[in-house]
Amino acid sequence: WRTHILSRSYVIFASALDMEYQDVPLDYTKPRSQEHEVRIEGLSSGESYQYRLQSLADFALSPSSCGGNFTTSPSRAGGVSSRFWVIGDSGHPTSAQTAVIDSYLNYAGDQPADAVLVLGDMAYDTGTQEEMDSHYFDPYRKLMSFIPFWTTIGNHETYNHLETYPYYDLLTLPAEGEAGGLRSGTEAYYAFDCGQIHFICLESMESVHKGWMEAMLDWLERDLASLVNSEVKWLVAFFHHPPYSKYGLAAVLEHQQY
Repeated sequence: WRTHILSRSYVIFASALDMEYQDVPLDYTKPRSQEHEVRIEGLSSGESYQYRLQSLADFALSPSSCGGNFTTSPSRAGGVSSRFWVIGDSGHPTSAQTAVIDSYLNYAGDQPADAVLVLGDMAYDTGTQEEMDSHYFDPYRKLMSFIPFWTTIGNHETYNHLETYPYYDLLTLPAEGEAGGLRSGTEAYYAFDCGQIHFICLESMESVHKGWMEAMLDWLERDLASLVNSEVKWLVAFFHHPPYSKYGLAAVLEHQQY
């Protein structure tokens, strides 16, 4: 999360079962920052929690964005059903984007998705920090307070030509295998579990011309091998480029022939 000013910010959280709040200790060796992330460990599977963001500096946080609730993913042994919302090329801040969000909220009702998969191009035109804020974080802010968003990079997030893309600076993804699966060591591709479903995010943008396709495929093979004899029943891979289509009306007409 981001604070308005340089500050030391932290999280307090509590299980909905007992509402006894505890905090994640601050690391005073780190300098004050506007960008913050924290890892909360020891949470139980399939359990609801409440949380609040705190800061040692006054006016560092907006009251409207200081807290929420979430439910952790069920364990692999749980055998419960799950719901997911999948969106892609959603990064135009238009009335259509708002209509899609409203339609989802009306459809989901009191049964929200367990997670949202974002298939890239969430910040037209060039994936700058300002566009990530206005095209991605702001429209989905309410949902992000209680639903995890798992993302893969799209071409528009790479058009800013910066040395490090804001996509990676602004998002925290499980490069260390902390959400299930093997450690990838990079936020470009990773894995996570939701119950008996194993999700694999692959990077289809730059893995070839930047020379780390082989490393990604090696990680993928090892991750899949680790699932042998596990409780996993479903495998879902996602990445930006559609493997069975091409752009334009001609593609639509062509596929209507089959």
